[in-house]
Amino acid sequence: AVSEALERGALPEAFGRVTPAMIDAFCIAGTTETVADRFAAALEHVDGIVVGSPLGPDLEDAIERASEALARANEMQRE
Repeated sequence: AVSEALERGALPEAFGRVTPAMIDAFCIAGTTETVADRFAAALEHVDGIVVGSPLGPDLEDAIERASEALARANEMQRE
């Protein structure tokens, strides 16, 4: 349904068809602890994590938090 709307160029319709489960499957967001847990779970299946925009209103803070979450995730992997 999303792809069909995109093919027609109906962006508002496509965006409206995106479910929370879809976002959860493709995005990681939340507190540093939540993101670290999700990163750790992802690192069981991937070689790396790419952090991209949107990162929120304070870019430096977001980068610092993402770095902290990734460090925690890597520590979890070593345990």
